Amino acid sequence: MYQRPIRVLLLLAGGAALTLPASGAGVAVAGSHAESWCGTHDLLLPQIIERHRHNESLDRLSDRAKREISLKTDVRQEGNIGIAIDNSGRMVRERNLVDLDDFSMQFKFKKKQGGYQVKRGGSFNDTVGDELPLTDDDSHRIDLPFKVKVFGKRYDALFVNSDGNVTFGAGDSLSTARDVTRFLEGPPRLAPYFADLNPETAPAGGGIFANVGAKSIRITWVDVPKFDDSGVARDRNTFQMTLARNGKVTYSYRTMESAEGIVGVAPGGGSLLNLFDYSEQLPAPVSQGAIAESFSDQVSIDETAIAQVFLEHFADRYMTLVVFNDFPSLLLGNVGTVAYEQTIQNDIRGIGESRFDVSDFFGSDGALESFVMMGNVSKYGDDIEEMNQLGGGVLAPRHPDARDRTPLGGPAPVRRRWRSQ
Repeated sequence: MYQRPIRVLLLLAGGAALTLPASGAGVAVAGSHAESWCGTHDLLLPQIIERHRHNESLDRLSDRAKREISLKTDVRQEGNIGIAIDNSGRMVRERNLVDLDDFSMQFKFKKKQGGYQVKRGGSFNDTVGDELPLTDDDSHRIDLPFKVKVFGKRYDALFVNSDGNVTFGAGDSLSTARDVTRFLEGPPRLAPYFADLNPETAPAGGGIFANVGAKSIRITWVDVPKFDDSGVARDRNTFQMTLARNGKVTYSYRTMESAEGIVGVAPGGGSLLNLFDYSEQLPAPVSQGAIAESFSDQVSIDETAIAQVFLEHFADRYMTLVVFNDFPSLLLGNVGTVAYEQTIQNDIRGIGESRFDVSDFFGSDGALESFVMMGNVSKYGDDIEEMNQLGGGVLAPRHPDARDRTPLGGPAPVRRRWRSQ
């Protein structure tokens, strides 16, 4: 029996603050490769924290605090369910639509700081070179006539991957989600547009091309569409990456039609993440680790802000906060992700996990241990009262002596830790 109860929160998006996609958008995406239903993984917590930090920095740029004076979040309680209507956009964030058409930027590695600086600059070069024999989910090695330093290490070859990126030391031809986690993991990566692309369905004259010179290499994706099971060339994209012998990286764009993609650089191996809005925050300071902007036509969820808002209205006595929403959304940007959990503190020894506590970042004074995002409530049935019985133990039964805003008595807690499937 739990010593502290689990609270369920139903998150509603206030129409005055957000432009939501059409009903059903994002629930099923035609032609997307299959993904794991469970979104829980080891790199999730730093991504959640960095996403919230990034949202706060954008709020400062847009002076969102002034708008929140008139657009407050409506929070109320219905039995054991909390209901939050987000009118301010604090918890449910606006869609970050692709705004790269006719845009160019440059990444320069700074040896002393050990990271990249990104700024506007460069231009699209129409001399694209020779077409590469790349198919869907494919990788092609190119030996370079020079050695180039990327993230402090020298390479004499690179791998062009069909999904809008270049890697070093190894190719990446996986068909798993093109999400932030995969962007961070694996080999060092330069990603002018990391997305599920398929050069096989490009129209005549389209495809992936390489122009190799004595001082630079230029890779160009010409009219490369996103993957689609039907074989139809939908959402074509034309963009380019140039890597100079001195290590400078230039991304240039013509026309971008795909809605989902990640643009940035990553040293690989699950590095630190720095999120930016390239249209608003350049030039950016030198950043160690990965630099990225993630584009999507779906609204996103700020887990940290949700927990903070919840604890601004309810007592800080809950071990787990379980959240449902009522609007179309892609959890963690993946079509197949049904739900995910993030442990925010662990004081248990002997299970192979480190002990840590970041509950204060989520607005708790040490009580909150876990955040669970269940996604759209419609996939679980029409009766909201059935939430307390979902998932074979996903939501623990409430203690029979529980009273709102009063501590619970009872035996010592039975601790659970969610694991990736």
